[in-house]
Amino acid sequence: MITAATGVFALSANAQAPTPLEGEVVTLSPFTVSDNVDNTYGARQATTGSLVALDVAKSPFTISAIDSRMIEELQLITFDDVARFTTVNSTAGQNETANARGFPLQPLRNGYAPGGRVYITAAYERVEILKGPNSVLYGLSNPGGGMNYISKRPTFKNTTKVGVTTGSDSLIQGMFDTTAPIEIGGKKMLAYRLVIAGSDKNGSFPDQFARYDVIAPSLTIRPLPGLELTAEYEKLHRDRSTLNPAPIVNGTFDLTNRGRGRDINFAGADSVEENTQDAYNLSGTYSYKDWLTVRAQYNVSKRIYPGFVTWNQDNSTQRPQFNDNSNSVHGYNSDVLLRYGFKKKVTGSLLLGSEFNTNYFLTQQYRFTNNNVATSLIFPNGIVNATPAQLRFRNTADAANGYPIATLADIKQPIYYRGNGGDITSEFTNHRALNTLKFFDERLMLLSGYSWAEVTNIGAAPTRTVQSQKDNPYQLAVMLDVLQNRGAVDYARVYAQKATSFRNQFARDAYFNPVPPNRGKITELGVKFGLFKQRLTGSFAYFDQQQVNLAQAVPPQAVDNPATPADERQTGIFIASGREGSEGVEFRLDYELNNAWTVALDGCFFHGGVEEDEVVVGRKGLPLANAPTRSIAFIQRYSFRGALKGLSIGHSINYKNAYSTANNTVANSLRIVPSATLFDVFARYNTKLWRKPVNFNLRVANITDENYLLGNGRWGEPISWTLSMNTTF
Repeated sequence: MITAATGVFALSANAQAPTPLEGEVVTLSPFTVSDNVDNTYGARQATTGSLVALDVAKSPFTISAIDSRMIEELQLITFDDVARFTTVNSTAGQNETANARGFPLQPLRNGYAPGGRVYITAAYERVEILKGPNSVLYGLSNPGGGMNYISKRPTFKNTTKVGVTTGSDSLIQGMFDTTAPIEIGGKKMLAYRLVIAGSDKNGSFPDQFARYDVIAPSLTIRPLPGLELTAEYEKLHRDRSTLNPAPIVNGTFDLTNRGRGRDINFAGADSVEENTQDAYNLSGTYSYKDWLTVRAQYNVSKRIYPGFVTWNQDNSTQRPQFNDNSNSVHGYNSDVLLRYGFKKKVTGSLLLGSEFNTNYFLTQQYRFTNNNVATSLIFPNGIVNATPAQLRFRNTADAANGYPIATLADIKQPIYYRGNGGDITSEFTNHRALNTLKFFDERLMLLSGYSWAEVTNIGAAPTRTVQSQKDNPYQLAVMLDVLQNRGAVDYARVYAQKATSFRNQFARDAYFNPVPPNRGKITELGVKFGLFKQRLTGSFAYFDQQQVNLAQAVPPQAVDNPATPADERQTGIFIASGREGSEGVEFRLDYELNNAWTVALDGCFFHGGVEEDEVVVGRKGLPLANAPTRSIAFIQRYSFRGALKGLSIGHSINYKNAYSTANNTVANSLRIVPSATLFDVFARYNTKLWRKPVNFNLRVANITDENYLLGNGRWGEPISWTLSMNTTF
């Protein structure tokens, strides 16, 4: 089951604690969590609120954990797959992004924000999805929360796993994962891990394909008692055809064959998004007895990802565009954790941390038509009546149809160069303090946090505008046991929290002054309980969150400053205006019967939208973008015994109601993604071959072959199946 955990991501959380060998004494770092040992999916612990490992039922925050067993058994490869078993809404395109509770999630890698990235789960032990505030720990915060990918790291146990997978659309993939200790002077001071994986798939729609390969070596050394140093490297390469969006006809998404979305790839048979990523991480943890732990890490992340932009496929705004993107991030962070107590009646932990990183983006944009020529030049009869030859614009030299290029190598010469959409450097500094107190045998928890955050943006050429924005987010939380071990009730806990959020925005007003940053306020009230010897556990939460100072583009006629150059009156003028909010409930129920039948139910229901807007008056009352207001994720699994021991079967249901993909204008808000209910079934069989454990996993996704869309209007996958086999030795 997906664990309904609570908390805020650790700054650099280890997914997997080192496994002690016989006779080996290992003191786990407070920044690590222990592996799950029962029959449920998900994690019993998470690096929550105080950034240390805590039981997820004892912390006053909300997080969903997708653990390694769930990734393997359900064959989750991309974030689209992960989101299928949660209530978050995937909006992933060239970057992994998502929404929760109506607002975006901040993507993280080992608790560190590496800029735009894609993630393949073969290199990761688990994914934690935070719901709610996290500004105290990260300074920058998306109101919806964050999603943290935690990488695989070495263990001091000799283990090798090999897996192969096949499936529909000629899918073939393989995975090799090995970790082992290395003896030096008779002591196991070193451990290594090597993950290699690759996949090749034709794609579910015409002219589509997807290929990736990843290699992730890492090395851990324990030179002194209490000291652990780890070096990691990840190389990911992904090529795929440009994602095929549903076309927009008369302002709405067209899901019929007339729209041609599932039948023809708008970007052309040869269109491709290329991704090359490198990630480096050096980290160290030192623990002195049980009261002092110091942790530091240095991160570098680089990415190059050219690709076509093919959104807005309608008869009036179709502008095929090629983006030459690159992103580079480097930085460091450190934390000091002090644990203290008073006569064993009060225990506490104080975390003091600091982070700095530099984030550089460059996006050179090229368009196929000069001065944004209308679609009539490219598709004289409109997209609905376009021929396949017209739609394959990338490698077509037919000038009569408006295609002036022949190959990708020629693209930068004959077409219109729009300029740098990026070329922005962002420097971020965050200092944080977080204190957690526990009273009465941990029956009462108080948490308080405060952050000093500053972001400096250096804008694109030729203006190179420098903007600096600061804020001091805070977080207060309390959790109280109201009932313990009374009849069928194992525990019942209530909690409350209040927090603020902060996110800078690179925008300027008519006087070239920085537009104030986004600021948010978040309130959450909840209860968590365990019944019948914790066979039934659950949580309910009420949340109310808002963000203000939305950067809205000012219509040209609204710019009345005579000192503003005429060309600047047309674009690039913003004002901090408006307020967006969401208010609702989120719940989680987990049921386990005799370690055989497990059920999990997640739900999120809210109402929200644009509460006010001083610039575009018509936006008031519009819904939040890419934010289904009703989401349900249900999963159940049954494990057989007796003659069928080793076999388990299950199914899942994911429902999201209809939602708008945009709310920047009234017209765009009419682009509605229809509601969809997706059904998956899966089975697992554990056996032994040649005295080695072998696991077979089968999953059939979208068994009703529903015609549905994902966030931003991307086509969802039709019915598909995967079958994997893996062994561990």
